[in-house]
Amino acid sequence: MRELGRVIQPGGIALITVLGYDVWRQLPPHHRATIQQRGFLFVGFEVRHDLFPQSYQTAYHSRAYVERLCSPHFDILAYLPQGVNHHQDLVVLQKPLSPSAR
Repeated sequence: MRELGRVIQPGGIALITVLGYDVWRQLPPHHRATIQQRGFLFVGFEVRHDLFPQSYQTAYHSRAYVERLCSPHFDILAYLPQGVNHHQDLVVLQKPLSPSAR
């Protein structure tokens, strides 16, 4: 977030997407517990390696974690659960016009 904040001009808008609750609530209980405790989870895929690299992973995030991560650098204008294709959560961020605006 610090790097994103560095490259976006004051007043600029950033759109990010995360796999939020509506996706991760379908995970096994031990994964859901990790997300609820830590706020995020990385899960590797067991897929055919001719489709994706072996290092391919998926990240799941809680809304509280996303807000905690983004708020020191951006104003959170909106958090839209399933806001992209009824799947990924959409987060609309705006960089403050000046550091003193925080």
